[in-house]
Amino acid sequence: MSKNSIDKVKKESEKKRFAFPGSKIHSIPFLSYTVEHMSLKIKPDLVNNILIDCEQQITIRAFKDLSEIVLDISDLKVTKVGSQSINISKFRCVD
Repeated sequence: MSKNSIDKVKKESEKKRFAFPGSKIHSIPFLSYTVEHMSLKIKPDLVNNILIDCEQQITIRAFKDLSEIVLDISDLKVTKVGSQSINISKFRCVD
């Protein structure tokens, strides 16, 4: 994505400001990537109320070259990160 295209997206984002009465004005944050698709497959054990297995697939489109993407996954344990198009060399979980 060109710098002009990124600037255009930023300007559009600034137009979409929102505020509740008594609050500060907030803008939709501009990120250097967008999530185009997300799917979640879960395998619950309903008898014991636990999650046996889970697989999430996210398709992310970067607007520029990125050195990292940070995802907040709460209490989930990530065991593998992969990509069909790029080499992911430094995957890590941070508490």
